[in-house]
Amino acid sequence: MYYKYKYEYRVFALAMTIIILAMIFGFTISCNQRNKSVYRQAIQPPIPGADIPFDQFDFLTETGLTIVRKTGTRITIPPDAFMDAAGLPVKGLIEFRVREFHGPSDLLRAGIPMSVDSTRSGFLQSAGMIEMRAMAGGQPVEIKEGKNIEVELAGYRVSVGYHLYQLVDDKNWETTDTFSTIRNADKFRLLDSLATIRRNEHPDSARYFDIDMIMEDGSDFITQRQRTWKLAMMENRRRFNEAMRVQWNRVYIKPIDISRHRYRLEFRKSMFMDGGKEMAESYSVIATPMIAMSDTARFAADLKNYEVLLLKLDKADSMARRQADLLNRFSVNRLGIWNIDKLLNNDNLMFCQVKPDFMNEDIPNIEKIDLLMMLEDDNSVIRIGRQDWKNIPFQKGRRVSMVAVLSGEQVAFYSSKSIEEALRKGGQTLELISERISYAAFLKRHPTPGS
Repeated sequence: MYYKYKYEYRVFALAMTIIILAMIFGFTISCNQRNKSVYRQAIQPPIPGADIPFDQFDFLTETGLTIVRKTGTRITIPPDAFMDAAGLPVKGLIEFRVREFHGPSDLLRAGIPMSVDSTRSGFLQSAGMIEMRAMAGGQPVEIKEGKNIEVELAGYRVSVGYHLYQLVDDKNWETTDTFSTIRNADKFRLLDSLATIRRNEHPDSARYFDIDMIMEDGSDFITQRQRTWKLAMMENRRRFNEAMRVQWNRVYIKPIDISRHRYRLEFRKSMFMDGGKEMAESYSVIATPMIAMSDTARFAADLKNYEVLLLKLDKADSMARRQADLLNRFSVNRLGIWNIDKLLNNDNLMFCQVKPDFMNEDIPNIEKIDLLMMLEDDNSVIRIGRQDWKNIPFQKGRRVSMVAVLSGEQVAFYSSKSIEEALRKGGQTLELISERISYAAFLKRHPTPGS
């Protein structure tokens, strides 16, 4: 009997030990799962307070609205285009909000997922993305059935082989429609029409010439006192005649020797060829304005006003140059995020384990820190959780940088150059050394196209 009870006691003790160990092991796994970063297909800005802000446009829905943005993007909203959650037409004031994403830093900053869906079986690269939302009376509204918003989205990258995607329910990407690519004619028309120089040779002498700077509306920047000039020294006659037959965009007038009334006139021209390539040309001469001595003070005042006008023209020129050369045109019948995308090419991949330097530091919630891969040549961002650092894909010949957002809005930044050097050394493990900078400094270092 003693041995029977002893045996049963041992069986009971062994069973309890197994149960306790299982509970401890299960609890440990559960804790580890909670501590590790688990991928979630959603919009996740690394620092919500530093997200890309929306631009808001208020208008009456009965009138519709056309928006032209600094990137060159054009949005055309027809009248009476919105309905409420019940499907009823919306009247009155609409708050229309829009923002664009054109570079890897935009995608990273906004936390836009670039995997097709939560399975992460495919990743996208972007040739331009736009997000549009609308509110009425503090409630979100949607595009009315039978209505469409026309979009011409700035294209800073060639979009051959791309498709139009929408981030459905802000989670998964779906191909919904097609688009066409057009030249941003307004940009080049603006640059070409800012000003034109017309030169007519003076009938009295080959050394005299007249200048005008005619605007698109027909107005002339040049006053009568600035119009006629005499060459201060003989130029190469052939070159001078050739230059004076060119339709210049600008003439800059700078004093050389005021006591002798000598000025340098610099003529400049820029011209855009097919494909958006810019050709620049300039020519300068030293000349004297043909004015009476009594007009000297008024000529100096004219010149100051002319310089102010030129600064305004140059600012308009600079803004026009920030616009994209191409526009991707499409229609949407739903608000949300729309993207010109294609699947990333998976050729020539190599897989490595990555050991970032911050893993040995005392950082709060370190297990939840993700690595954000910026695919600089492919305009994409891939979020990689801690559990996947043992098998990260790199593509030969493509620039990739990495960012990890640490505590206190500090980031560990691994440049594409440092990663390339580490890959060149070979081996299956990359031990990366970061540059520590603030998140704001990181964003400033990586401006978006059109900014």
